[in-house]
Amino acid sequence: MKKGLNRMDVAKYHKWLAQDVPPKAIAKKLHTTVEVLKKLNPEAWKAGEKKRVARDKEVQQEKADNRQKA
Repeated sequence: MKKGLNRMDVAKYHKWLAQDVPPKAIAKKLHTTVEVLKKLNPEAWKAGEKKRVARDKEVQQEKADNRQKA
């Protein structure tokens, strides 16, 4: 595991964060941990976290609706 990230890693991180790639996948691609990524850009991380939570709620609601239809 890498502790620090170079410029290219940071650029990839921001690109993937904008594309809503899951944090664990980003950490795996960059060979680092989620905690390192959180420290890198806390504001963007929090905004992404809100989006992920909202999307997870939507998915759970869709699953519940599909169960009721069946």
